Amino acid sequence: MEQRCCVLRVAHTLGLHPEPHHHHNGYQFLFITKGGCHIRVGREYFDAMAGDLVVFSNLELHDVQPAVQPYERYHLLLSPDHLPEELGDRRLLGILLGAPRVSHLGGKEQVAAEIFADLLKEYEGNAPLREQWMACQVKRLLLLLYRCHIREGRDLLPEAATAASGLAWAVKEYLELHCGEPVVLSQLAQRFFTSSSHLSHLFKRETGYNPKQYLQLCRLAAARNLLLESDSSVLEVSQKAGFSDINNFIRYFKRETGMTPGQYRRCGGHMPPQIPSPPPSLSPSPAGDSANQ
Repeated sequence: MEQRCCVLRVAHTLGLHPEPHHHHNGYQFLFITKGGCHIRVGREYFDAMAGDLVVFSNLELHDVQPAVQPYERYHLLLSPDHLPEELGDRRLLGILLGAPRVSHLGGKEQVAAEIFADLLKEYEGNAPLREQWMACQVKRLLLLLYRCHIREGRDLLPEAATAASGLAWAVKEYLELHCGEPVVLSQLAQRFFTSSSHLSHLFKRETGYNPKQYLQLCRLAAARNLLLESDSSVLEVSQKAGFSDINNFIRYFKRETGMTPGQYRRCGGHMPPQIPSPPPSLSPSPAGDSANQ
């Protein structure tokens, strides 16, 4: 697959194989066609059933624990580097920001299944212009999700939604690019010509995280990459990733990944599962402030 393509991977998986604590260097879509599963993202736990579409951002550590047989699902992984030029509309990009986590397709499950099946066929084939074809199917998928959100009352003012998604996306990109530097919320708000309270509220609404929480996600992702791809000491990793205190870094890293930075490096980033025991009860889902470190 060419590097410029927005699609990094498509797969259809059968069976009750758990996916322990992990993340992807891209936006992951999990579309459940049969059965159900328990999911953990950070400290958030929820269930997903057949017909649900789950979106994970490129930074989030998550677990997926199969719970209802037969369990079948599609996986789609999108590049974080080539989405804006391929999709264009900020309202569609806003779907990738993290909120809402689960989309209930409300009668459009077959449409989604057809999109994923077509993506898989193109991904595994060698038809002419298949990268462009897949980009079109990705846009269809995001348009489907956007219409579902409108139906559920999540986006009643398209112009305001476009502006909000655009601002949240710009702040997200800034935090990812500058996570190794000191970031102060008031200065961040000034950079984007808004108030600290408005920025925090909007960013939380669009992503599910406040700016400080998202900054910590960025720093954690940078630290994980440095641990696996460099020979830097743990102290150097913490500093390069933007953590001002190594002890706080080690505590935060262990809390989020289940292991110390040294253990993470020695095991090559293969993290232990974090799904709680016992897991939450599975039932069908209804349709439906500072950044000073």
